Amino acid sequence: MRLTVVVILCCLAGAKGQYSGGFAVNGKTPTFHSDGKKAEGQSCEPNMFTVQRELGAMGEKLKAMESRLETCESLMELKSTVTSLKAMMDDFKKEQEGRPKVAFSAGLGGSGHTGPYNTDITLAYKTVFTNIGSAYNPATGIFTAPVRGVYHFSYYCHGGSTSEMSVNIYKNEQQMAMAYEGKSTDNSDNTSNAVNLQLEVGDQVYLRLLANTHVWDNSKGISTFNGMLLFPLYNSVTQQS
Repeated sequence: MRLTVVVILCCLAGAKGQYSGGFAVNGKTPTFHSDGKKAEGQSCEPNMFTVQRELGAMGEKLKAMESRLETCESLMELKSTVTSLKAMMDDFKKEQEGRPKVAFSAGLGGSGHTGPYNTDITLAYKTVFTNIGSAYNPATGIFTAPVRGVYHFSYYCHGGSTSEMSVNIYKNEQQMAMAYEGKSTDNSDNTSNAVNLQLEVGDQVYLRLLANTHVWDNSKGISTFNGMLLFPLYNSVTQQS
Protein backbone atom coordinates (compact mmCIF):
# COMPACT_ATOMS: atom_id res chain seq x y z
CA MET A 1 0.00 0.00 0.00
CA ARG A 2 2.82 2.45 0.87
CA LEU A 3 4.48 1.64 -2.48
CA THR A 4 1.28 2.58 -4.33
CA VAL A 5 1.14 5.96 -2.56
CA VAL A 6 4.78 6.70 -3.42
CA VAL A 7 4.23 5.83 -7.12
CA ILE A 8 1.21 8.13 -7.30
CA LEU A 9 3.14 11.02 -5.77
CA CYS A 10 6.06 10.47 -8.16
CA CYS A 11 3.73 10.47 -11.16
CA LEU A 12 2.04 13.65 -10.01
CA ALA A 13 5.36 15.37 -9.40
CA GLY A 14 6.61 14.34 -12.86
CA ALA A 15 3.45 15.54 -14.50
CA LYS A 16 3.66 18.88 -12.78
CA GLY A 17 7.32 19.28 -13.77
CA GLN A 18 6.49 18.45 -17.39
CA TYR A 19 3.91 21.16 -17.54
CA SER A 20 6.23 23.71 -15.99
CA GLY A 21 9.16 22.80 -18.29
CA GLY A 22 7.28 22.64 -21.58
CA PHE A 23 3.77 23.99 -21.93
CA ALA A 24 2.87 25.84 -18.75
CA VAL A 25 2.87 29.62 -18.85
CA ASN A 26 2.92 31.45 -15.52
CA GLY A 27 1.80 28.26 -13.80
CA LYS A 28 -1.03 27.72 -16.29
CA THR A 29 -1.25 25.35 -19.20
CA PRO A 30 -2.62 26.78 -22.44
CA THR A 31 -5.46 25.03 -24.19
CA PHE A 32 -6.72 25.49 -27.74
CA HIS A 33 -10.13 25.73 -29.34
CA SER A 34 -11.04 23.68 -32.39
CA ASP A 35 -10.00 26.60 -34.55
CA GLY A 36 -6.49 26.43 -33.13
CA LYS A 37 -6.78 29.53 -30.97
CA LYS A 38 -5.56 29.39 -27.41
CA ALA A 39 -8.13 29.56 -24.67
CA GLU A 40 -7.16 32.18 -22.12
CA GLY A 41 -7.36 31.75 -18.31
CA GLN A 42 -7.60 27.94 -18.33
CA SER A 43 -5.22 25.53 -16.57
CA CYS A 44 -4.75 21.73 -16.66
CA GLU A 45 -2.58 21.64 -13.57
CA PRO A 46 -3.76 18.80 -11.24
CA ASN A 47 -6.16 19.73 -8.43
CA MET A 48 -3.88 19.27 -5.38
CA PHE A 49 -6.78 19.45 -2.94
CA THR A 50 -8.40 16.43 -4.60
CA VAL A 51 -5.11 14.54 -4.63
CA GLN A 52 -4.49 15.25 -0.94
CA ARG A 53 -8.00 14.10 -0.08
CA GLU A 54 -7.52 10.85 -1.99
CA LEU A 55 -4.14 10.32 -0.39
CA GLY A 56 -5.68 10.88 3.03
CA ALA A 57 -8.37 8.29 2.29
CA MET A 58 -5.74 5.84 1.12
CA GLY A 59 -3.75 6.48 4.29
CA GLU A 60 -6.81 5.68 6.42
CA LYS A 61 -7.35 2.45 4.47
CA LEU A 62 -3.69 1.59 5.00
CA LYS A 63 -4.00 2.13 8.75
CA ALA A 64 -7.12 -0.05 8.82
CA MET A 65 -5.30 -2.81 6.94
CA GLU A 66 -2.33 -2.59 9.32
CA SER A 67 -4.70 -2.83 12.30
CA ARG A 68 -6.38 -5.90 10.82
CA LEU A 69 -2.98 -7.45 10.15
CA GLU A 70 -1.89 -6.89 13.75
CA THR A 71 -5.17 -8.45 14.95
CA CYS A 72 -4.61 -11.50 12.75
CA GLU A 73 -1.06 -11.86 14.03
CA SER A 74 -2.33 -11.66 17.63
CA LEU A 75 -4.94 -14.31 16.89
CA MET A 76 -2.31 -16.58 15.36
CA GLU A 77 -0.10 -16.19 18.44
CA LEU A 78 -3.07 -16.91 20.70
CA LYS A 79 -3.97 -20.00 18.67
CA SER A 80 -0.38 -21.24 18.95
CA THR A 81 -0.45 -20.72 22.73
CA VAL A 82 -3.75 -22.58 23.08
CA THR A 83 -2.39 -25.46 20.99
CA SER A 84 0.72 -25.69 23.19
CA LEU A 85 -1.36 -25.65 26.40
CA LYS A 86 -3.66 -28.36 25.03
CA ALA A 87 -0.65 -30.53 24.24
CA MET A 88 0.69 -30.01 27.77
CA MET A 89 -2.70 -30.95 29.26
CA ASP A 90 -2.87 -34.09 27.13
CA ASP A 91 0.62 -35.12 28.26
CA PHE A 92 -0.31 -34.47 31.90
CA LYS A 93 -3.48 -36.55 31.60
CA LYS A 94 -1.55 -39.43 30.05
CA GLU A 95 1.04 -39.23 32.83
CA GLN A 96 -1.66 -39.27 35.53
CA GLU A 97 -3.51 -42.14 33.89
CA GLY A 98 -0.35 -44.25 33.82
CA ARG A 99 0.74 -43.29 37.34
CA PRO A 100 0.05 -45.90 40.06
CA LYS A 101 -2.35 -44.82 42.79
CA VAL A 102 -1.63 -46.09 46.29
CA ALA A 103 -3.13 -44.81 49.56
CA PHE A 104 -4.54 -46.28 52.76
CA SER A 105 -5.88 -45.17 56.11
CA ALA A 106 -6.95 -47.44 58.97
CA GLY A 107 -7.92 -47.20 62.63
CA LEU A 108 -6.69 -49.54 65.36
CA GLY A 109 -10.28 -50.42 66.21
CA GLY A 110 -11.63 -52.15 69.27
CA SER A 111 -12.60 -50.33 72.42
CA GLY A 112 -10.03 -49.69 75.08
CA HIS A 113 -6.36 -50.46 75.68
CA THR A 114 -4.03 -52.52 73.54
CA GLY A 115 -1.13 -53.54 75.82
CA PRO A 116 0.93 -53.40 77.81
CA TYR A 117 2.66 -56.64 76.79
CA ASN A 118 5.97 -58.06 77.92
CA THR A 119 7.31 -58.00 74.34
CA ASP A 120 7.07 -55.80 71.24
CA ILE A 121 4.10 -56.54 68.98
CA THR A 122 3.08 -55.48 65.47
CA LEU A 123 -0.12 -53.46 65.58
CA ALA A 124 -2.86 -54.53 63.17
CA TYR A 125 -5.06 -51.55 62.29
CA LYS A 126 -8.22 -53.41 61.32
CA THR A 127 -10.74 -50.62 60.75
CA VAL A 128 -9.97 -49.69 57.16
CA PHE A 129 -11.14 -46.29 55.97
CA THR A 130 -9.56 -46.52 52.53
CA ASN A 131 -7.16 -48.90 50.83
CA ILE A 132 -6.57 -47.78 47.24
CA GLY A 133 -4.26 -50.23 45.53
CA SER A 134 -4.85 -52.87 48.26
CA ALA A 135 -1.25 -52.58 49.45
CA TYR A 136 -2.22 -52.52 53.13
CA ASN A 137 -3.18 -55.76 54.87
CA PRO A 138 -5.52 -55.12 57.85
CA ALA A 139 -5.10 -58.68 59.11
CA THR A 140 -1.36 -58.21 59.68
CA GLY A 141 -1.04 -54.43 59.86
CA ILE A 142 1.68 -54.52 57.18
CA PHE A 143 1.92 -52.27 54.13
CA THR A 144 3.78 -53.79 51.15
CA ALA A 145 5.08 -51.39 48.49
CA PRO A 146 3.62 -52.30 45.07
CA VAL A 147 5.95 -49.94 43.14
CA ARG A 148 9.32 -48.34 43.66
CA GLY A 149 8.87 -44.79 44.92
CA VAL A 150 8.70 -42.32 47.79
CA TYR A 151 5.88 -42.86 50.28
CA HIS A 152 4.51 -40.76 53.11
CA PHE A 153 3.43 -42.45 56.37
CA SER A 154 1.82 -40.94 59.44
CA TYR A 155 0.33 -42.33 62.62
CA TYR A 156 -1.54 -40.93 65.59
CA CYS A 157 -1.76 -42.60 68.99
CA HIS A 158 -4.03 -42.04 71.95
CA GLY A 159 -3.55 -43.54 75.40
CA GLY A 160 -4.27 -43.23 79.07
CA SER A 161 -1.90 -41.80 81.65
CA THR A 162 -1.38 -45.00 83.61
CA SER A 163 1.58 -46.23 81.53
CA GLU A 164 3.93 -45.10 78.83
CA MET A 165 2.94 -45.07 75.17
CA SER A 166 5.56 -45.87 72.51
CA VAL A 167 4.75 -46.82 68.91
CA ASN A 168 7.58 -47.19 66.37
CA ILE A 169 7.43 -47.33 62.60
CA TYR A 170 9.53 -49.96 60.84
CA LYS A 171 10.75 -50.47 57.30
CA ASN A 172 11.49 -54.18 56.81
CA GLU A 173 12.80 -54.87 60.34
CA GLN A 174 14.57 -51.53 60.73
CA GLN A 175 13.13 -48.94 63.08
CA MET A 176 12.70 -45.61 61.28
CA ALA A 177 10.96 -43.34 63.80
CA MET A 178 9.25 -43.33 67.22
CA ALA A 179 6.18 -41.71 68.72
CA TYR A 180 6.46 -41.60 72.52
CA GLU A 181 4.50 -40.25 75.48
CA GLY A 182 5.49 -40.85 79.11
CA LYS A 183 3.31 -41.22 82.18
CA SER A 184 1.49 -38.09 83.23
CA THR A 185 -1.18 -36.83 85.58
CA ASP A 186 -3.55 -36.19 82.69
CA ASN A 187 -6.50 -38.44 82.02
CA SER A 188 -5.21 -39.14 78.51
CA ASP A 189 -2.21 -38.51 76.29
CA ASN A 190 -1.56 -38.27 72.57
CA THR A 191 1.48 -38.68 70.36
CA SER A 192 2.19 -38.90 66.65
CA ASN A 193 4.90 -39.00 64.00
CA ALA A 194 5.34 -39.03 60.23
CA VAL A 195 8.07 -40.01 57.76
CA ASN A 196 8.79 -40.10 54.05
CA LEU A 197 10.38 -43.37 52.98
CA GLN A 198 11.93 -44.47 49.71
CA LEU A 199 10.76 -48.03 49.10
CA GLU A 200 11.53 -50.76 46.63
CA VAL A 201 8.90 -53.16 45.36
CA GLY A 202 8.10 -55.59 48.18
CA ASP A 203 9.43 -53.44 51.03
CA GLN A 204 7.22 -53.62 54.12
CA VAL A 205 6.22 -50.87 56.52
CA TYR A 206 4.38 -51.40 59.81
CA LEU A 207 3.96 -50.12 63.37
CA ARG A 208 5.16 -51.90 66.51
CA LEU A 209 4.04 -51.30 70.07
CA LEU A 210 7.02 -51.29 72.44
CA ALA A 211 7.00 -53.76 75.34
CA ASN A 212 5.38 -52.51 78.57
CA THR A 213 3.60 -49.66 76.78
CA HIS A 214 0.06 -49.31 75.54
CA VAL A 215 -2.20 -47.53 73.00
CA TRP A 216 -5.93 -46.88 73.13
CA ASP A 217 -8.67 -46.63 70.52
CA ASN A 218 -12.42 -46.87 70.05
CA SER A 219 -14.95 -46.83 67.22
CA LYS A 220 -14.22 -43.15 66.54
CA GLY A 221 -10.78 -43.90 65.13
CA ILE A 222 -8.58 -41.93 67.56
CA SER A 223 -5.47 -44.03 66.82
CA THR A 224 -4.77 -44.33 63.09
CA PHE A 225 -2.12 -45.49 60.60
CA ASN A 226 -1.94 -43.80 57.18
CA GLY A 227 0.21 -44.03 54.07
CA MET A 228 0.32 -42.92 50.46
CA LEU A 229 2.56 -42.94 47.40
CA LEU A 230 3.95 -39.46 46.79
CA PHE A 231 5.56 -40.30 43.45
CA PRO A 232 7.07 -43.33 41.73
CA LEU A 233 10.80 -43.59 41.07
CA TYR A 234 12.48 -44.92 37.98
CA ASN A 235 15.79 -46.70 37.56
CA SER A 236 17.65 -43.45 36.87
CA VAL A 237 17.01 -42.29 40.45
CA THR A 238 19.63 -43.39 42.96
CA GLN A 239 18.54 -45.18 46.10
CA GLN A 240 19.08 -43.08 49.21
CA SER A 241 20.26 -44.90 52.31
